[in-house]
Amino acid sequence: ITGRTNVLAMSLAGAGLLTVVGALTAMWFALRRFVLRPVSALGRASRAFAGGDLSARVGHRVAGRGEDELSDLGRGFDEMADRLRQTITQLRVKDAFQQAVLDASPDGIRVLDSDYRIVAANAAFCRQAGMDMAQVLAAPCHVSSHARETPCVPTIVVCPLEALSDQAGPVKCSHVHVSRRRGGEAASMAVEVVAGAFVDADGRRYVVESIRDLSQQVEISQEQRLSEIGQLAAGVAHEIHNPLASVRLGLKAIDRAFEARGGDPEVKDYMALVNSEIDRCLESTERLMRLSRLPDARGALVDIGHVARDAVALLRYELEQRAIRVSVDVDPVARIIAGDGEIGMIFVNLVQNAMHAMAQGGRVDISGRINEKGEVVVRVADTGSGISPEHLKRIFDPFWGWRA
Repeated sequence: ITGRTNVLAMSLAGAGLLTVVGALTAMWFALRRFVLRPVSALGRASRAFAGGDLSARVGHRVAGRGEDELSDLGRGFDEMADRLRQTITQLRVKDAFQQAVLDASPDGIRVLDSDYRIVAANAAFCRQAGMDMAQVLAAPCHVSSHARETPCVPTIVVCPLEALSDQAGPVKCSHVHVSRRRGGEAASMAVEVVAGAFVDADGRRYVVESIRDLSQQVEISQEQRLSEIGQLAAGVAHEIHNPLASVRLGLKAIDRAFEARGGDPEVKDYMALVNSEIDRCLESTERLMRLSRLPDARGALVDIGHVARDAVALLRYELEQRAIRVSVDVDPVARIIAGDGEIGMIFVNLVQNAMHAMAQGGRVDISGRINEKGEVVVRVADTGSGISPEHLKRIFDPFWGWRA
């Protein structure tokens, strides 16, 4: 009896143990499925979102499981993430718009805080400083503008931060900034600075500087002046051309009437000379008007040789005064689709450059051929002194010139 009792007790104990193990196992799988996995998914989504992945969501792994608390938490997380993503996207769009507005300004613009740090800048200022945006924002203002490791001394140079410490401005001053535009070499650049201050919602004070490159302003003024002179010259040529054409018609009528009456041959020669000179004047005005004609957006068939000869004819007087001979040898079939005024200005500029290099006279040869690829190749050569190698890198700088 004792043995059977022990066996029965052990059987009951084993069954109870199996029941407990089964219950614990069932509870573990339920806990893992309904609690641990959703919490883990929620944690992974939270960490991914915090790390910058704005598309991270818990989705159906938590939010779609039912109506329990974890499901509500998952749905709440996804809704919050959607709103945050929308807000962050709007902020990025707004920041991009504000940066585009700054970059649209032709003058350099930068925003400084009270610690001499640049918190914003535009593309024009980066070009002025010869630095990219990351370099500009990483350096204090005195490094990018004056190449100084310490702030500028306010008693020597007007510092907008110091001048606007107790006012809103504006302050206007002239500085000499450092530019690294030429192959990394530091060069001085005269600028005009206009600055104003503002305070944000958190009470932080900032200074906005507008920096104008005075050399660029001179170039723009010179370009505008040259454009106005060109328009004036075209207008004068047009006003002269029309009366000259009327005079030529009148002289031809007089010449015909003179011949009909058997006039003096010597007077006839004078009349022919007058007609010839008027024709020359008309040709000159026509060349000038062709040169100043606005280009057609579609272009036109331009005879390179004809345009080159027109350009040389406009400069004939100056060429004769400088004892410079010009030859034009262009293949008659050398033609391109372009604007004859623009091509004419190219020839005028090249011949003028050649004149500057030949103070004691010389020769300019203009030739044009069609190569084996069907391209029109034009060559302008002169017997001038040329440009020294150290100045070759500057030949495309506006308003820079080289004289022998």
